[in-house]
Amino acid sequence: MKILTTNYVFNAVAKTITFSDYASILLERVLLITNVTDNIIIYNFADATKGGTVATNVLTLTYNTTAMSDTDDLQIFYDDADAEMPINDGGNSITVDGTFWQATQPVSATDLDIRNLAQTQDNVRIWANTIIDGTGTNVIPLADAAGHLQIDVLSGGGGGTLVVDDELVNAADTGLLILGTDGTNYQILAVDASGNLQVDILNASLAVTGTFWQATQPISAASLPLPTGAATSALQGGGLPAALGAGGGLKVDGSGTALPVSGTVTVGSITAGDNNIGNVDVVTLPAITIAAAQTLATVTTVGTVTTLTGTTTLTPGTAAANLGKAEDVAHASGDVGVAVWGVRDDTLGIFSGTEGDYEPFHMTAAGRLYTSATIDAALPAGTNAIGKLAANNGVDIGDVDVKSIAAGDTNIGNVDVVTLPTITQSTKHDAKIYKTAVFDASASGNLVAAVAGKVIKLHASTIQAQNTVVVNLNNGAAGASLMEWSFQAREGAVIPMANAPAYWAVTSVNTALYVTLSAAVVVTITAIYSDDDTS
Repeated sequence: MKILTTNYVFNAVAKTITFSDYASILLERVLLITNVTDNIIIYNFADATKGGTVATNVLTLTYNTTAMSDTDDLQIFYDDADAEMPINDGGNSITVDGTFWQATQPVSATDLDIRNLAQTQDNVRIWANTIIDGTGTNVIPLADAAGHLQIDVLSGGGGGTLVVDDELVNAADTGLLILGTDGTNYQILAVDASGNLQVDILNASLAVTGTFWQATQPISAASLPLPTGAATSALQGGGLPAALGAGGGLKVDGSGTALPVSGTVTVGSITAGDNNIGNVDVVTLPAITIAAAQTLATVTTVGTVTTLTGTTTLTPGTAAANLGKAEDVAHASGDVGVAVWGVRDDTLGIFSGTEGDYEPFHMTAAGRLYTSATIDAALPAGTNAIGKLAANNGVDIGDVDVKSIAAGDTNIGNVDVVTLPTITQSTKHDAKIYKTAVFDASASGNLVAAVAGKVIKLHASTIQAQNTVVVNLNNGAAGASLMEWSFQAREGAVIPMANAPAYWAVTSVNTALYVTLSAAVVVTITAIYSDDDTS
C-alpha cells in the first residue's frame, strides 16, 4: 500500500535518505520523493535522471542534492506491502462481510496480563483435570491459603516431596536429584558441610590450562627477611675491622690482577713507570712541542697550531673540505679553497724591484684585473694567422686604414669611397666635375636648379615610381620635354652613364632641369649631372 513516510534521515551532501522505520527497503517500491522546501522532485521511479540505488534501508540518489540542506522537508511515498489501511467511519457503523466478532471471543492465556488483578475482587482459577482427557469440571484455586503456588512434583508413577535449602536429608524424601555416573551406575553428587561439591583427583597429576605452578618458583629477594645480626645501615659505622679504611672504605689489593670497575674513578696520581691504565679519554692536553728529530705518527684531528716551522713537505687533501683540488676535477658548490688575491693599484706601477721577483696581480679601482691591449713585439715572419683571418675570405675585420697599395692589378674588394679629389684632365680632354641630385616627391619640381651662365647636362639616372604615372624631364618648368617615361605601379628605369663627354639631355643656359608628373604619385630620381659653360 502507498504510504507517506515521515521517519527518515536526509544527508544532502552524501545524497542519501535513510528509511528509519525499515531494516531494509526495495528500490522498486520507492515511488516519489519531493523536497517540499525547495519544491524540487529529487526521486522519480519513472525518470532515469532521478533514480538511485539501495543498500539495506539507505537510498542513494542520482540527483545532486549537495546544494540542499539536511533539514529540508521531504515528501516520501513508499509502497509498503505490510502496511495496514486506516478506516475512518465518521462516527457511523461499518458493515463487514464474514465473521468479524462473536459473542464468545477466544483468548490466548499467553496474552493474559494478571499483574494488575485486584486481590479482593479478581479471581483466577483453573480447571482440575480430574479426567485424563482434560474434561474435568472441578475448579481449584491457583494458590493455597498461604499464597504459595501449588505444584505437584511427580517422579515416575508417584508424587514427590519438595525440600528447602539446608534441610536434613530424610530417607523417605522423594524428589528430583542431580545424579552423576561412574560409567556404569548413577551416583549422587555429594557436598561437604560448606556446600562445596566434593571432587576426588585420582590421577597422579592434573593438567591445568595456563601457568599454575613450576618447578623453580621465582622469589623477590626484596621480600625475604634478613637473618639475625645481618649487616644493615644501622649496624655499620664504628668498630670496623682494620681491613676497612678509617673512612669506612673497603681496601682492595689488586696485585697482579685486573679489577673491573664500574662508574667514575678518580686517580690522584700514578706511580712512575710503564703503568697501563687501559683506554682513557683525555679531555685536554697541554701544548706539545715536537723536536726537529722527532716524528709524529698519523694524527686524526689537530686543533689550533700556534707555530709550524721546518716543514719539508705538506700535502693538502683534494676533497671538498680540503684546501687542495686535483686537476681536471669538476667544481661543486661548497668546495673549500684558498682565494687568489690581487692588489688595488689606481695608478699602475710595479711593486717588485728586480726582474724575476714575485709580483701580485694589479687591480683597478673598479676591481678589474689590469691587462694590456698593446702588442709590444712585431709578429714573426711566416704564415701566422691572426684569429680567423687565415683562409677566411670575406671575414669582416672592421675599419682598416690602407697606407698604400702596390702598383699593379690589385683587387681590394668592394670599397666605399667617401670623398674623391678633384679630377683634372689634360688639355686633350674635356674636364668634368660630376655632381649628384635627388628628386623624391609626388608633385612636379626641379631636379637640378638653374645655374647662372651654365647649361645642365644629364649623364646618368635611376627612376622609381610608386604607382602609374608619366614622368617628363623638361627644359625648365614650361619648356620642351627632354626625356619621357611611362610607368606602371612600382616600376622604374636606369639610364646608364654615358661615355664622356657624351650626355643624355641638356638644358638651355640659365635653365633648370625640371620634372613634370602626370599624377600625384611619389617618384624618386637620382641623377649624375654636370653644369657647363656651353651646350
